[in-house]
Amino acid sequence: MSSNKPKIVVFISGKGSNLQRLIAQQKEYEVLSVFSNRRRALGLGFAKEAGIPFYVFDKRDYQDEPQQFQAIFERLKVLAPDLICLAGFSQII
Repeated sequence: MSSNKPKIVVFISGKGSNLQRLIAQQKEYEVLSVFSNRRRALGLGFAKEAGIPFYVFDKRDYQDEPQQFQAIFERLKVLAPDLICLAGFSQII
């Protein structure tokens, strides 16, 4: 994919039907990565199938929600996406 396309990070929590559409429609943008707050989110399979890196930030892996969001924000800083897309993400950020 062309490096001049906007890069997006997609947040999911469940089946990933919106993610699936975003992956299929990558003409004007590139799905850089997928973030999930559930390690068993079915949508992670779409990311894996498309070769898109994904990260899981399950709240059970953190002491509290602020710690969970700190981990998310740290990863976002590294990836530096142009856009964040909340596609069925079940937490308020």
